[in-house]
Amino acid sequence: MLNLFIEPKLKQKDAFIEALQQELIAFAKFNNCSDFKIQTIQTKKAQ
Repeated sequence: MLNLFIEPKLKQKDAFIEALQQELIAFAKFNNCSDFKIQTIQTKKAQ
């Protein structure tokens, strides 16, 4: 995943990112992928 955009209105960003990480780990394992990397996380639109 190159870039993850999180809506600025999301209230529990840390909890969301933790839950997303756990789901991505499970998805990667399901697809026989040993790792993944999110290069950028943005919470507002880049100008």
